[in-house]
Amino acid sequence: MINQLTDDIIRLNEMPAEKDSISESASNIWTNLTLFFKGNSEEAILDACKNAEKDLYKEYEETLKYTSITDSTRAVLDIHKEQIASSITDPFEI
Repeated sequence: MINQLTDDIIRLNEMPAEKDSISESASNIWTNLTLFFKGNSEEAILDACKNAEKDLYKEYEETLKYTSITDSTRAVLDIHKEQIASSITDPFEI
């Protein structure tokens, strides 16, 4: 997904933004603390991954609200959002 977004940004003659190291570090610390207290069980790891994907899905929803996004970028983001949604869906909940 990152490669597709980077390609789209470059195609628009723009430079991709650098990673936000502060928010990324905070997220990693929170995940590590959660896994430490819950134990590195398979269930705890899967929960941490699922929560990260839910947060990512929300970010995509917020980004898609902007009207200034080009049609090509919107199409890429829509596809990504659907892929994330399908990975969040728990087949055991159906």
